[in-house]
Amino acid sequence: MMKRIREEDQLQVKRNKIGEQGQSIYADSGGKDWIRGQMLGKGGFGSVHMAFLKVGYGPEFEGCPTIMAVKSATEISAYNHLKMEKILLERFSDSPYIIRCFGDDITLTDDSQLVYNVFLELACGSLIDLIKRAKEKGGVLKESSVRLHTVSILNGLKRIHEEGFVHCDLKLENILLVRQGKANGGDTFFVAKIADLGLTKRVGTKSVGGTRSYWSPEIIKDNIQEQPSDIWALGCIVFEMLTGKLPWRHDCTGIGDEEVKDLLHGLSTLAKDFLKWCFMRNPSDRPTAKMLLKHPFLCRLIHKNKEDDRQNMFSSTSFSDDEVDDEDSSVDSLIISSSSTSD
Repeated sequence: MMKRIREEDQLQVKRNKIGEQGQSIYADSGGKDWIRGQMLGKGGFGSVHMAFLKVGYGPEFEGCPTIMAVKSATEISAYNHLKMEKILLERFSDSPYIIRCFGDDITLTDDSQLVYNVFLELACGSLIDLIKRAKEKGGVLKESSVRLHTVSILNGLKRIHEEGFVHCDLKLENILLVRQGKANGGDTFFVAKIADLGLTKRVGTKSVGGTRSYWSPEIIKDNIQEQPSDIWALGCIVFEMLTGKLPWRHDCTGIGDEEVKDLLHGLSTLAKDFLKWCFMRNPSDRPTAKMLLKHPFLCRLIHKNKEDDRQNMFSSTSFSDDEVDDEDSSVDSLIISSSSTSD
């Protein structure tokens, strides 16, 4: 892990030479140990590029991949969000379902503008790319693939929630697919990981953020965004993976039980039941991420021999974390192969 940098007013940075023109929105080529490559994406709190370590890089990059993603910001507000995201990603570094952070760096542009850079695990795309590929082939993802990715997302979300945080911006674009190696058959394997923690907040913080089409009723009506709001957003993601479209055009205003029932028409029985729980209008009625990992829609992937017991639990009118055992639901070996990404 790279050494932590000091605050901006304490930094001693060297002027960098210009690299290949047109590679970056920033007029720098990277740092003395790395090169900024092509842009991968742009968001509200910075732009993401590829980053390549130079031959003979310094000891602060020891243990880092030679090719990474680098998220960069120049504006003070974006800097603050990116700095906090880096701190949170390091806090969750023990989770294989949250994108990894490899430290940070400061560079200087030609016009003496400071650029704050955070180095991240390089992904091969996001869930939205996966769905677009499926649409291009005239279909949607297989339910088996959806279950697989949902288990990964829930494991990452469980870790975030256990630490007392709310993600606040779960959506397809923020679930990245990271290459994990090859199977015996030669197919490349990927795992879904939660990314973009720029809006993540402590439970109880009086603020709302994220993407409106993923907002739950309590956000729209009462300006309350807590952990159950993440569960609603997860339901939107699962619905999109199953159908290729958002559950509602703009937001969930006016959506009731009958509208949810009509929305889920055509899905499998277990998928309907899973999404029914995610889309409970009362946030206190929604299960936690830990509880959803035990839902029959997913448990055949995790604990197939206990499926009947889980089915009975979720058929009850209410339940709590006390009704869920602490058995490990990790699925490190359950990652999707490239042969399934075109489902």
